[in-house]
Amino acid sequence: MSEAEKVRELQRSESEARDIIHDIDRLNTFPENKKSRWVWELLQNAKDVAGDEGVDITYELKNNETIFLHNWLAFETEHLLAILYKTSTKSLNGVDGTTGKYGTGFVTTHILSKKVSINGIHYSNEDGGLRSFKIDIDRSAAALDESESLKVMKQSLTTTFQQIDKITENPSANITDLLHSFIYPINPSAKKYAISGLDELERNIPFVLLINKKEKKHINSVTIIKDGVKKVFQINPVSSFIDGLNYIEIENKSGILYKETESIIFGLPVINNGGSYSIESIEGKSVLYKEFPLIGSENFNLPLFIQHKNFKPTEERDGLRTKKE
Repeated sequence: MSEAEKVRELQRSESEARDIIHDIDRLNTFPENKKSRWVWELLQNAKDVAGDEGVDITYELKNNETIFLHNWLAFETEHLLAILYKTSTKSLNGVDGTTGKYGTGFVTTHILSKKVSINGIHYSNEDGGLRSFKIDIDRSAAALDESESLKVMKQSLTTTFQQIDKITENPSANITDLLHSFIYPINPSAKKYAISGLDELERNIPFVLLINKKEKKHINSVTIIKDGVKKVFQINPVSSFIDGLNYIEIENKSGILYKETESIIFGLPVINNGGSYSIESIEGKSVLYKEFPLIGSENFNLPLFIQHKNFKPTEERDGLRTKKE
């Protein structure tokens, strides 16, 4: 390795560590309503690896940990490295059916914990084999004194890289159950963000499922388990009592009337009275969507949900970008 190559490698490794430390530090400056963003980042990442048959997703909140599970496509090495180094493997224009555009999104899940264990199935492009794996990502160095944090973060990145690098050293196996889990140990202060995120998910997931039902990559179901109580969210669109409108039922006669075209979907929360509908309060629910809700849109004075395929959210999903032609 030449001198220039050595210097470049050193600068690259320090830049990766600094960027992660910066993004972890920035989580502390998020307003409270953005600290639930973690729930949508995990959902988006799972949707983006869905196969033709869709993906099933589970969130489970326990006393001292939050667990996120999904099935379908195996991780490839590039996916694990993208998570570790907060880069992105997704297309910029979404032509591959993915929603995500930014490599920084996964970092926001560290609002729950600076540590996460990922258990799943790896697919090797070299031999076509499947292997079970477990890797540990530790960002806790971001909380250290500046003189120590860079050194410890670089060491942590190297340790996880080595775990990823060794996955293919194990023999491949005949694996049919492609189940992946992300386990975040949580303390009492982080638990409130786990609870608020799952509460926000529960309020908004019906319209999200409706939006994604026809996507190339789509979500079949979302299960939320809190305090041992399980709630499963799925949708089954049917014709409504009103010509030109369809309907999905959520629970206890509560549902959404909606109208969709090729590019836009309007939805109205209602109560099904068995032959007629009464409008239900939309308070506390997001009203603007681009596959997933826009943060803060629950405060907009709109009486219905709106999704448009040409909406262009900001990186933090708290606004829409405009572009002059």
